[in-house]
Amino acid sequence: MTSIRSWANPYTDVTVWVDLTGPNFKKRVYGFWDGGQTFRVRILATAPGPWTWRSGSNPPDQGLAGKTASLVAVDWTEAEKLKNPLRRGFLRATANHHALELANGTPFFVIGDTWYATGANRFKWYDDDRKRPLGPPAGFKDYVRMRARRHRGDPGREVISYLYSTRLFDPIIGP
Repeated sequence: MTSIRSWANPYTDVTVWVDLTGPNFKKRVYGFWDGGQTFRVRILATAPGPWTWRSGSNPPDQGLAGKTASLVAVDWTEAEKLKNPLRRGFLRATANHHALELANGTPFFVIGDTWYATGANRFKWYDDDRKRPLGPPAGFKDYVRMRARRHRGDPGREVISYLYSTRLFDPIIGP
């Protein structure tokens, strides 16, 4: 959408939104300034069927407020779902709140490979390249060497290895 006004600070001087309505859905979705006098609102149809939206702004601006549109969302075909299994809806908690599943009930197993602890000085940094045993004396480079040696980037094996090494899971006797 294009504002008819110029704003001194479009981040704080104007708020833009659309009221989005669809099957079992009705929410206000806020937009953002995208340079110049352009504002955008990103929407996503969460279910197949007819969808409509009506824009608004504060303060009112004829270029931003009162715009309307409609669309008809169609579901993914089975072939498209097979090409990309994430086309089965948003993530949600399972009924028992112990796991995640996709909106259609397909189980979802989260595998993460981000070393958030590295920014917290959890792994010591040594300027030398001496190899140290894993454990308290080990440094960041030692853990990188260990991960490069193991699994060669196979996150599934990395998770099982971690669970086994922490005794949370034993591949012989189970969890």
